[in-house]
Amino acid sequence: MTPTEHQIAMMRHAIGDRGPTDTSEPGWRNHYVTSMGGPDEGEWKELAAAGLAWESTRTVSIIGPTQRCFHVTDAGLGVCAEARAAERKAKGLRRFVVIDGEDESVRYAKSHGAAKYDYALDVSDVGGWTVGEVLRRLRCRLDGGAACST
Repeated sequence: MTPTEHQIAMMRHAIGDRGPTDTSEPGWRNHYVTSMGGPDEGEWKELAAAGLAWESTRTVSIIGPTQRCFHVTDAGLGVCAEARAAERKAKGLRRFVVIDGEDESVRYAKSHGAAKYDYALDVSDVGGWTVGEVLRRLRCRLDGGAACST
């Protein structure tokens, strides 16, 4: 079975995949709650029959008697990883490592400048620095590649 785009989107949602620029490891969460008899239940049952998901039998506080909880299997995680990689490629995103002193942060972006800017936006409000102050101290390189020029 080849999952539909909608089924892949549901699996990616279940594992907490927030899109092509997301650098968190997929799988930090792994559940999808759907209504019994609802439109997504049938989709999830198809995924389960194909070995890409499984239905939970345990009782969870958020699940009522008319709800079902599904989880993505390792095979489903592989499908999600392929979809994520294809989306990154289609958008022209590359994997950069932004270096801030001793810290390194992976960013998916089209350019080293965009990777550094994304990082600066994340840390400037936390540390009380301006975006410009953060940008001036950063170095960047393609992951597994040479350093970026600026």
